[in-house]
Amino acid sequence: MLHVTSVPLAQLPDAPLVQPETYVHPCGTQSVIVVPVVAAGNDELAVGARRACEALPNAAHREALLRARFLGVDACPTFGQKLVTEKQLHASVLTPANTGLALELLQRFWEEGRPLPLRSFTTPSPYPA
Repeated sequence: MLHVTSVPLAQLPDAPLVQPETYVHPCGTQSVIVVPVVAAGNDELAVGARRACEALPNAAHREALLRARFLGVDACPTFGQKLVTEKQLHASVLTPANTGLALELLQRFWEEGRPLPLRSFTTPSPYPA
């Protein structure tokens, strides 16, 4: 049976899990661990991940992770786009609402009898473009 528990951040040991500057590859070569991107399913999760990295007690971990580009999805003008403008997120993906498309398809079905497609898509776009 799997048991999951949460531990407050303050109780985590300050000892690094992997020292970025001393990591040794199995081949014997030293390398630096790089996290180039932290991608999240929405802007709120992306900024939450960034804030969690900012709160890390280990300075080496914090510095290494904050070099990453934090990416979100939604790009709502009052939240996600604002986070990008304020440089808290590197970018976001603007996902248009699909309500208009759904209503249009239903109207065609009711008025013209056209069958509804199994799938319908809106077109996402990057922010900033």
